[in-house]
Amino acid sequence: MKVTIEKALICDVLKVDYENNTYYKLIVYSQGALYRISIDAESVKNWTAGIGETTDVTCTMSIYDGKSKFKIAE
Repeated sequence: MKVTIEKALICDVLKVDYENNTYYKLIVYSQGALYRISIDAESVKNWTAGIGETTDVTCTMSIYDGKSKFKIAE
């Protein structure tokens, strides 16, 4: 399902190494909640440049076992 997080403050971009793979996560804050969103390695530089700014973020959300996962929409 596609969702839009409105007026999201870009807080940080994390690099996570797990089992010889590298994953990147975008941390945004909106309406009293922090969201951790998966992003592609190619877009890390663009999101890092936007830290401290607010924007609308469109992403896909999936729910499994009661947990929500977010990924930037392509």
